[in-house]
Amino acid sequence: MATTLLERGKKAFYRKKYNDVITLLEPNVIQYRDSFQFYYVLGLACLYTGDAGGASSYFQRARQIKMRDPDLLTAQAALFLRRGDTHQAVEYCLEALEYAPSHKLARRTLDFIRKKGDADTISSCVETGKITRFYPRLTNKNKPKIALVLGSSLVVLGFLAVAFLPRAIASRQKALAPRADLSSFALDSDERSSSVDLDGSFRYV
Repeated sequence: MATTLLERGKKAFYRKKYNDVITLLEPNVIQYRDSFQFYYVLGLACLYTGDAGGASSYFQRARQIKMRDPDLLTAQAALFLRRGDTHQAVEYCLEALEYAPSHKLARRTLDFIRKKGDADTISSCVETGKITRFYPRLTNKNKPKIALVLGSSLVVLGFLAVAFLPRAIASRQKALAPRADLSSFALDSDERSSSVDLDGSFRYV
């Protein structure tokens, strides 16, 4: 099965090889000029490498294609937060929450700005790399599928165990049960001597 450039770029992103993502995707911006995912992934890779200018350009192009994506809006908020522009960061987080009220990263960013959004703290986060806590993660959609397959297999195995285990136990118990006492059916000497009729058939079994 052929793998597209974008899929290869995503795989490199999952492995945190952000420079490889940029090297792979940037020469193909014309080919993917209408792909939201292309510009979003490329913008994220730039953001993680510290290329704020590149991230800003690619995010803007991605937003021209898809304006209301909450992950993109949160990524742009992180970019403004990195620059110390907390006002714009708040605006983008609030817009993200309009489209996805339960967006955890947008809420976390707002909470940070409200409690510790001073210039010194933000600068320290940028210098130490802690600013990446507010960068969106690229979701690997293959993982849920694998988990679903494993979960389905466990359900099937559980059903088979419930259905057949009692029968297996009963069969085992039956096999191990003591044999019946047949001593009362032993023939005496007279019965043994006359156990066969004159025509050759057995009188006793």
